[in-house]
Amino acid sequence: HPMGPLALADLIGLDTCRAILEVMARESGEERFRPAPLLCRMAVAGRLGRKAGRGFFEYETGDRDAPSKGSGRLFRKGNQDVNTGKQ
Repeated sequence: HPMGPLALADLIGLDTCRAILEVMARESGEERFRPAPLLCRMAVAGRLGRKAGRGFFEYETGDRDAPSKGSGRLFRKGNQDVNTGKQ
């Protein structure tokens, strides 16, 4: 499956990605492997990827092989779009 890193994370499962990174950070003692805060927030919020129907992308019910149209702008910080920095 040629895909980008966020689509791959959705395929693996964000909870699984988070668990892998936590083990890598703990076992290596290196902070660079700690999961990103956004990944942790998404996993806690139930945005686990394809298996949940939403992760970095949202997936249509019954067709979780492709992201829904318009799912690229999901993340906002306050009133600011994280993708563009615009309000």
